[in-house]
Amino acid sequence: MCLARLSNRYLKVTPSPPNNKITAAKATTITMTIGKPFITRILTLASVVAGCSLPLFAEQEIKKPLQAKLLLSNGDRLSGTPKFINAQQLALDSAYLNEPATFDIPQILSIQMDQGAITPTPEIFTRIQLQNRNQETNGDTLIGQLKELNEDNIKLDTQYSETLTLKRSMVQSLNIVSKRQGHYRGPNSLHEWQTSTKPLPEANESWRLKNHRLEFKGASAESIGKDLGLRKKSQISFDVAWETHMNFQLQLYSSDVKSPKPSSCYQFNFDSYAVVMITRTKGKESDPSRQRFAERPSKKEAHFDVCINRETGIATIYINGKQACIMQSPIAEPDDLGTGLTFVSHRLRPISISNIHVSPWNGIPLGKLARNQADDDLPAEAKQPHDIILMNGDSVPCTVGVIQDGRMIVNTKHTPIRIPIERIKSINWKDKREEPKKYKGDVRAWFHHGGFITLKLTSITEDKLSGYSQALGDVSIDLAAFSKIDFNIYNAAANEQRQKHAEE
Repeated sequence: MCLARLSNRYLKVTPSPPNNKITAAKATTITMTIGKPFITRILTLASVVAGCSLPLFAEQEIKKPLQAKLLLSNGDRLSGTPKFINAQQLALDSAYLNEPATFDIPQILSIQMDQGAITPTPEIFTRIQLQNRNQETNGDTLIGQLKELNEDNIKLDTQYSETLTLKRSMVQSLNIVSKRQGHYRGPNSLHEWQTSTKPLPEANESWRLKNHRLEFKGASAESIGKDLGLRKKSQISFDVAWETHMNFQLQLYSSDVKSPKPSSCYQFNFDSYAVVMITRTKGKESDPSRQRFAERPSKKEAHFDVCINRETGIATIYINGKQACIMQSPIAEPDDLGTGLTFVSHRLRPISISNIHVSPWNGIPLGKLARNQADDDLPAEAKQPHDIILMNGDSVPCTVGVIQDGRMIVNTKHTPIRIPIERIKSINWKDKREEPKKYKGDVRAWFHHGGFITLKLTSITEDKLSGYSQALGDVSIDLAAFSKIDFNIYNAAANEQRQKHAEE
């Protein structure tokens, strides 16, 4: 239903200044203020301190109106208050309409929220990813504070809902994320990255952030970087997807993340067959060193792990969990190295980068440690059900117990130990896992701070999204937590249209 088809009976006629016209054209956006009117509440507070009574006072609370925008399948964008009617219809109410306009759910691609996140994520938080649904590459992702973990459930305190209880068998991974120096999990926002001499997105439109992926579709090579405070030994993990050929550059320990050619860095040029390593120092480049991959990526996407020691200049590169090659710089630790990370695109080679995870590395090659292998050789009844990976890469086979005062009490085969939550990188399980089902009427809601949740929609009110998830049961979440809500998520045509309109 396009804007031009809205009947005149819906539109409120209000005086407007000369030449102030509203055009009902395709993809036209009319911004409307929605939500409840400003609310004034008089709160009476009586307090007695040390026998003295404080005077009564009035406090005015102002509720800011919520802003949202409906994206329709024909490209129209209409702003207002979305109200859920039933499983087949959604109404849009606004100051410009005498009465709400009704839309069928198949006509709706998404609801886009304009307000910001509730509060920033804390310095240490837990990131839980659920199992993938059939034929999907990523599972739902939730962020909060780990409250409890037992054989059946995981309890997570969040900023946008009451404590959430997740069915543990449907959890694919649990990671403790730190925002301290040398740690990073993202991408979360374009504004935390830099290119050229200005912050994004003002400086450059070639790199964009979509669904928490850095996407490049420019005509010339462009860089995007961030100073992460890389440690002397670091592990850098990320996913890369490409359209035709894999071509991109990774710069580690960059002295200038705003430049595609910093004066100093360890530089890796990747293509589909090999990697070339160059060391830059004081503006000069070493002779390139090239190595072919032991096994080249066969699809149009791959997961990379780069474990690098700044002091020796040795980097081990893994592709899809398998060691691909080992590179060594002819100039170990130039004295002008920085602590930044930069991706540089290849001209006319569209790529997307996601699931970036940076952490300190303990110097041990990736893969199972000897004690993990020994644990695998034990009888089933003697195996430890959990495997805790610490921030430095060490592994602790154990049974997770209670969480108290920021520490996790775990039982190993030798003795119970207490591990500070901030020192944990991830918790893995070794038992059977369940895959969430797809339901007709599922919607996908994207969080401002990263990740998303898929729910069988129950209702949308002025401030809540309610629905059902196999992993969480019935939940109700603040609308302010979301940047957008996608509808018809299993419809291929709708997904193509959504992608097309996102690129406009």
